[in-house]
Amino acid sequence: NNRASQGNAWAGVYWQNPANNWGNRPGGYDLTGAKRLVFYAKGEKGGEYISEFKIGGISGGDYADSDAISLYDVELTKEWKKYTIDLQDLDLSYISGGFCWVANLDGNPDGATFYLDEIFYEF
Repeated sequence: NNRASQGNAWAGVYWQNPANNWGNRPGGYDLTGAKRLVFYAKGEKGGEYISEFKIGGISGGDYADSDAISLYDVELTKEWKKYTIDLQDLDLSYISGGFCWVANLDGNPDGATFYLDEIFYEF
């Protein structure tokens, strides 16, 4: 929907291991050797704006991710499109934050519905 909740004008999902892990519990994966993160995305209407797709970046506590990288400012189309994030120069030895997306009300004043598929690390 297009309403700010609790004073926040953004929404996002962070796939973490284990769930709700902000660096205070063990559980990351050694993804050393991964060349890229690949995923497909499309908007229901086209024009949906995703401010960030990300891996890594969990920074709190004793179990912080070893690195992070983001793909910023993606405008989706109605057709499936393949996206890749190059991982070759990153330290992927410990990643708990496997994949994340963030969208905001400024970029989607009428709300947004979008779809993700085939999210995977390519080795």
